Amino acid sequence: MKDLSRFCSTNTPPHMKTVLDTDRTFNLGLCYVTTCVHCNMSVVYKTILDNPIFMGPVMFHYDGRLETYKTFLRASCDAFCGEVGVAERNGDVELLFGSDEEKALVRAA
Repeated sequence: MKDLSRFCSTNTPPHMKTVLDTDRTFNLGLCYVTTCVHCNMSVVYKTILDNPIFMGPVMFHYDGRLETYKTFLRASCDAFCGEVGVAERNGDVELLFGSDEEKALVRAA
């Protein structure tokens, strides 16, 4: 999880910065799955000279409500590096989230 705060923070140097991409799946049954991915900017594939995509937090849930996403994102932020929640409230750290513009997810971030 430390990679997420290392690469997805507004404090990250520009050459190491990437977005934590968040997306909800559909049609997997009664349950939704919201996944997060990010590029690991400290690793490069030798053959294609590109950064690999790493999996981040995953949430299984039964609704797409704003409060559900807020809970997930708060828990994820707290797990990124332990004290991110405190630093975020003090304005020291902001994580860079991306999504497919799902309304509740955008409002939660």
